[in-house]
Amino acid sequence: MTGNKILKFLFLPVIILLISINISAQYYQATTKSVARLYGDKGNSSTVIAYIKADTTLDVLVVEDDYLKVIYGNSEGWIQTDKATLRDTEGQVLRVGEQTGENMQQQPVDRKEMLINKYGSKTGTAVCEHKIWKGMSNDMVYDSWGKPLRVDRIIKGSEVQERWIYTRSYVIFDSDVLVEWGPVR
Repeated sequence: MTGNKILKFLFLPVIILLISINISAQYYQATTKSVARLYGDKGNSSTVIAYIKADTTLDVLVVEDDYLKVIYGNSEGWIQTDKATLRDTEGQVLRVGEQTGENMQQQPVDRKEMLINKYGSKTGTAVCEHKIWKGMSNDMVYDSWGKPLRVDRIIKGSEVQERWIYTRSYVIFDSDVLVEWGPVR
């Protein structure tokens, strides 16, 4: 093969790949419904690259039943499908896993009303009052106390433990369930 043919042979597939990635990234977008973790790989035992706040619009590269591969800032990673609403370029909600357009509700403006719609009356009211208790999910604690100053993550086999540090308190999660909290010393 001549030099030009080799270059065409090598670069043509690369150009096609780049074009297809660009098309798929522009075709689907996801808007986070609540705080979403951007994982380095599929699965919640992977490294967390970033925490993405609610109502953030992301370009989608890959759609799977449980995870979406997205672009967030300068990073690529995976978020759980149930943390986002997937839409095409026309703005139509797309079905992924259990998610359907009929299940989507318009987000209320009032924080308390939003939390009651999300968690039910008793739990939503308690979260709105910044209360926490054992057994809460990490999403519930985030909705109650907000974004932590720092997150420490420990992986022990298949178990994942996170310690969220706030100004005066810390909380500890085992596999996304609140198990302990206390004052920062």
